[in-house]
Amino acid sequence: MLAARRPPGRSGRPDVAATKSSPTDVVTDMDRAAEALITQRLRERRPGDAILGEESGASGRGPVRWIIDPLDGTVNYLYGLADWAVSIAAEVDGAVVAGVVTVPVRGEVFTATAGGGAWLHAGAAPPLELRCNTGVALAQALVATGFGYAAARRQVQGEVVTAVLPRVRDIRRGGSCAVDLCSVASGRVDAFYERGVNYWDYAAGGLVATEAGALLAGLAGRPASPELAIAAEPGLFRQLHDLLVTLDPERDAPDPEQDAPDPERDAPDPERDAPDPERDAPDPERDAPDPERDAPDPERDAPDPERDAPDPERDAPDPERDAPDPERDAPPR
Repeated sequence: MLAARRPPGRSGRPDVAATKSSPTDVVTDMDRAAEALITQRLRERRPGDAILGEESGASGRGPVRWIIDPLDGTVNYLYGLADWAVSIAAEVDGAVVAGVVTVPVRGEVFTATAGGGAWLHAGAAPPLELRCNTGVALAQALVATGFGYAAARRQVQGEVVTAVLPRVRDIRRGGSCAVDLCSVASGRVDAFYERGVNYWDYAAGGLVATEAGALLAGLAGRPASPELAIAAEPGLFRQLHDLLVTLDPERDAPDPEQDAPDPERDAPDPERDAPDPERDAPDPERDAPDPERDAPDPERDAPDPERDAPDPERDAPDPERDAPDPERDAPPR
């Protein structure tokens, strides 16, 4: 549906229906239409399941939850580039057990089940079992990454990739987290890292990668998250992880636009700041003494022999503590 309904040719481009985190983070009508269609099909076949969709959020309750990214790589789709995908994962009791990532322009479907391996289905060819590259040193690794949409985040991501680039074979920026993870699984790249990816971006592709032998996680033993996701076979994962730790990638630069003074916002507002006789007037009812509240409370105020009794140990003189200290007690000069 997505490929068929995209306007043809170089100049044909879907309309942007909305933006999200920034003016460059776009949503097309096809994002919404694809998610609505997937949700409808799931509801028809599994009405008791929960769904988490990128565009529509969470709905339903149940031990099985479907995680949907209807169009991962929307900007690629907008510009007619090939690396965009539909990503769907099934989660049972919080663990992803099945995932599928479809890359329509390439005619490729990546699938994985927990414990069942990862597979590439392409046209009439028999399914190909996937294994990620192994034994690759960091200096020889082809590393995929991505960038966020907010300027403050991109500034730091630029600093991080500048430091990573001299330490690896090369960098690839494909524009779809789901496709990048499937590229790790199929050996098209050796590793992937990115800050700012959401659960629906990596739920299905993450299972494809891990079933192909990769490790998917964040920094310092934490799980993959929007803070950071790293994927590679375990030996390379450790090398890339240890490099990224030194670069503090889980941060954003200050946002000058957000933090700058706003004369309009910060200007005095005579109407807002003027005294309000009604609000500021004494309130006899509110301010009147409250005999019940202010009355003595014999139980609360009664002496407590146990609490008030002398404590010989606490009250005994302490020669060391009480001795004169010439330095402390000297008069100021």
